[in-house]
Amino acid sequence: MASSWETSSDGKTWTFHIREGMTWQDGRPLTADAAAFTYNPIIKTQDASYIQYLTGVTKVAATDDTTLVIQPGAPNACMLALYIPILPEHVWKKADPNNLGTFKNWPFVGSGPFQVTELKKRKWVKLEASDQYPQELGGAPTLDEVYHVISQNTDSMIEDCRAGNIDAVVDFPATNEKVLGGSPRTTAVASPALGFILGFVWFRRRPRAVESA
Repeated sequence: MASSWETSSDGKTWTFHIREGMTWQDGRPLTADAAAFTYNPIIKTQDASYIQYLTGVTKVAATDDTTLVIQPGAPNACMLALYIPILPEHVWKKADPNNLGTFKNWPFVGSGPFQVTELKKRKWVKLEASDQYPQELGGAPTLDEVYHVISQNTDSMIEDCRAGNIDAVVDFPATNEKVLGGSPRTTAVASPALGFILGFVWFRRRPRAVESA
């Protein structure tokens, strides 16, 4: 959401400048108010899922549509790593702030390059490319759709990857690295990650050659 940000010399005030013209995937405007709407109930209820990112934060305010001000009582190293999904107020305003995890069959409305369009419980989540994604951030993805496949256990996930049924896997035991690394058309990619997990390895299957008729 933010195009730029700055912090005060004492680290107690962070100002984020929100991109103009952004929208939710249902066409509603996406402004700084959405971030304030998301963060303030977490602070008020001390919600266990996310409060660790907002430790010491005393105030979050949208001073206008494109300006968000966060004030921690002391310098907070998490201000550029707020892994908190911003929620659309027009959908989530009916939520009980004391039970933020209680909801059912609400619209899947985000602002990213892909939009959830279908899901099968315990099987997969389907996402389709969003043509509303800002051009300055790359525009619509070149992939039309992505499936997040839900494996029932690690063994089935690994075997699906080896068989070519899925293109990538994450969050698997390190003991499977050699098994996947030795599979045909498979590349291991290691990368640093910002957060409480030090890093992970994921595998991407190379595209198969396609012969023309």
